[in-house]
Amino acid sequence: MGFVIAVSQAKGGSSKTTTTVNLAGALIEQGYKVIVADMDKDKPDAIRWSQQGTAIKFIEPLFDDKPMDKIEHLRKQYDFVLLDTPPNYMPAAFKAIMLSDFVILPCSPSFLDQNNLTDAIAVPRMSQKPFKILGVKIKKRQRLSDQLIEELNKSGLAFKTMISSKTAILEAAFEGKWVGDFDKNSDSHKEFKKLAEEVLTFFNHQKQTDTQKVNSTAPSRAVNERI
Repeated sequence: MGFVIAVSQAKGGSSKTTTTVNLAGALIEQGYKVIVADMDKDKPDAIRWSQQGTAIKFIEPLFDDKPMDKIEHLRKQYDFVLLDTPPNYMPAAFKAIMLSDFVILPCSPSFLDQNNLTDAIAVPRMSQKPFKILGVKIKKRQRLSDQLIEELNKSGLAFKTMISSKTAILEAAFEGKWVGDFDKNSDSHKEFKKLAEEVLTFFNHQKQTDTQKVNSTAPSRAVNERI
């Protein structure tokens, strides 16, 4: 059985799709079987990204009102299922978090992203899902970026890896590629490789913890029938 990762934020333009596609590429590069499910039927940016070229073969739409069965089916086929969620916590975004094993919350130095972060954190907490914040669109020696880095480091809730604002990411999307295929020597490729390593470390730790609980009663994975 594979693991499900939801990439979520309240607002559009917060690098959810950029994070999802490039993290998937970095995990595939390490030999894992990965699929991205685009759940934003109104603005399916992951699907559009893949349609820019022929290099990306790991994205498919998931616009079902009740996605649980499809996600569980994908879980059985892949090592990782990454859910690219819609903004504004529409029902699909809530369902994605409820059905996930881990939640990634991208946050840029923008006022709106940081202002929405408290609400973004509240959703996985209420759902009792593990999560981490990912600093994105970081610029060196920029005051707002420096402030965000400081706050994320203090929080203890963030990835050590942060994703810089680089043209390679934008150019890769226009070519219909993930950044590792577009430019293996880019800083962006190195950053997403490090992010993938952090994600793998989290799940390896989870596996060890689950093994230690083998003699205890396994928690129910039931979710609301409407999901």
